Parts: sequence; C-alpha cells; structure tokens
Amino acid sequence: MSVAVSLLRTTQAVLLAAPLFAAAQSIPFPESEIAYPGASATQAFVAHRPYKILAGGVMTEVNLLETATRSFDFSGNVPFVDPLTGASGPKLLQTSDPVTKKVVEFYGPNLLNQGAPGRLEKINGELITRSAVGDGLVGTAVRSHVISYALPPRTHVRWEMELAFGRDNGIDNWVHPENDPVVFWQLKSTLNGTPSLSASVEADPAFPGKLRLAFFRRQAGVTNATLYGLVQNIDPHTFYTLSIDAFLDERAAADGGHGRVRVNFNNNAQIFDVSGVHTLWAGNGEHIAHFGVYAFNNNSSNSSSATRTRTIFWRTARALVFPKPQ
Repeated sequence: MSVAVSLLRTTQAVLLAAPLFAAAQSIPFPESEIAYPGASATQAFVAHRPYKILAGGVMTEVNLLETATRSFDFSGNVPFVDPLTGASGPKLLQTSDPVTKKVVEFYGPNLLNQGAPGRLEKINGELITRSAVGDGLVGTAVRSHVISYALPPRTHVRWEMELAFGRDNGIDNWVHPENDPVVFWQLKSTLNGTPSLSASVEADPAFPGKLRLAFFRRQAGVTNATLYGLVQNIDPHTFYTLSIDAFLDERAAADGGHGRVRVNFNNNAQIFDVSGVHTLWAGNGEHIAHFGVYAFNNNSSNSSSATRTRTIFWRTARALVFPKPQ
C-alpha cells in the first residue's frame, strides 16, 4: 500500500482525476452477462446455492458453508446473523487482538450477532468498525474488517455505503496527522494481497481539519496502483453517501475485457468514471470485498501497538449484483 500513498502525494496523479468522467460518460455501462438468482438493481445481492462464479474461465462453486443463501447486506440495521437462516451474511469478521497482537477472525458458528465487541459491532442502527489505541499485529498494520463472500465476475456490481469517519464523542474523534491513510473499502483477490480496487481516507493537506478520499485501481501485470479519483475537503464526523459501480472483468482489453468502474460521491456531488479497465487484477481467484478499517501506516512494527483510534460508522454497507437483461 505504500505505492498508493506515494501516488496520492504526486500532483500528476491528482490531476488524473478531473477528466475521467468526461471520457467515459458517453459509453453505456456494461450489463451483467451471467444471470444469478438473488440479483437485483434495488436490493442487496443474495447468493443461492449452488453459487457458481467464473475463476480462470471456469465456473467454480463458492462454498456457502452451512446455509443455502448468503446476504451481501452488512448495513447497521441488518444483524450479522440472519434470523431466518441462522447463518451470517459476512464470510468473516477480522480484527486485531490488543493482547496477543494477532489476527482474530470470527466465521461460521463463531460469528454471532455480538460481532467482535468494541471492534466490529452493530449498535443503534450503525455498523461500527474500529481499530483502537493499543491494538496491533506485530510487524504489520492494524485492521477491523467485515469481509464478504466472493462476488461474481462478468456482472455489474454496485457497493452502496453511507458512512462517517469518526465521531465527536471523546473516543472516536478522527485526528488529522498526515501520512496516516486508512483503507475503508477494497476488492481483493484470494490469490493476491494487493486490492484490484480500493478506497482510502486521510487528512487533506490542502484543507486543514478536513479529510480527502482517494480511489485506486490496479491493472493486471502492473505493480503500482493507479489513482483515478480524489474527493477533497470533506468533514470528519459527518455522514456521506458513496456508491461504487463496477463491471467485474478478469480479462484484459486485448482478450475482450471491458471492465468499468464508476464512483458517485454524496448524490452526484462528484463522479469519477473509467472505462476499459481491468477491474479484477488476479483473474483466477475469487474476489471478496472488505468494509472497515485498514490503517496501513498506523502499524505495530516499532511500537507493537496502534497509536490512534480509527472508527468508521456505517448506516449502509451492501453490495448489489444487477440482473442479466432478459
């Protein structure tokens, strides 16, 4: 992730954001090419067994474990465990143990409605994702994630979010040191640790006391992430809406791929739209989405514990898979 940070700090990368929507807006958004039960343009996706997705050009079944369906709605008003099926929507919850300095994961029968108290929980209609002072993983970054099951390639997917960075309550206040970006959403392959698509938040050096959001993509065969959108001058402790649409395509353009990604911030306040991109970086693996906190510079390599609390409050956090046209 250090590559992304360096990109964010170059004027050239920042200037890339401005013309992208104009270049792509006249091109129709690609439609889903594969039909799935549970697909909807208005409701969160529900995967149904047998749930098969493309991996390396072959339809491969995703293991939904002990249930026939999995919901992709992780919003604050939706319990972690579906009361009708008795199974969780997320594949797992992942956070940092402040005592052992190890990753702690909750999945299957161990993923309960209480979540991971103090780190990943739902209170008063909000999903709370928090890494706190003292958390740590020896030699790596602190994180608290809600992680989805795999999403299907060759489909139009939309991630819808309503979120606030921090809260003015004396505990979760978002302080503003520079060089402390937090990835709050990412789409990752199970075969590679670097996300295909990601979104991060950090202090905005152009507007003291404010934050900025940065949106990155990574092309197949390319080491560096590319900044394709930047939203500046936003307030901490304030709810904003954000949607990220993508046509998930594991193919390069030369092989017929027509990946697309479009970001809409705060109901058209700012839009970025990029066509012809390779939206799935490691095409042969399953791609899963992470909602939460990954503070990759606030790590434990020196101090063995995080020095800042980072909390994101989510009213909405869900994924939609659009139906294949009839």
